[in-house]
Amino acid sequence: MKNPAKILIILMLAMFFIWQKDSFAQTTGAELSANVNFKAEEKISPESALEITLSRNLNVSEKIAVTFDKTDVTGLFKQTENRFVYY
Repeated sequence: MKNPAKILIILMLAMFFIWQKDSFAQTTGAELSANVNFKAEEKISPESALEITLSRNLNVSEKIAVTFDKTDVTGLFKQTENRFVYY
């Protein structure tokens, strides 16, 4: 007859390692990068929309901030899936 405490410990360890694997998989998604629709060295007309396109959709726990110098202007951008646009 097998020891019930030993079986319980083995099951708990197995559950822990499965949970760790699932948790780790959620945090190691594709790397996030951004592209913009303008060049840093060129002037942008006041009528131009500023667009920031992300390489993937954000995870639920991720947030993006858009700043100019030390001013947060994130609220001025409209977000749609993986794109931020300022008109």
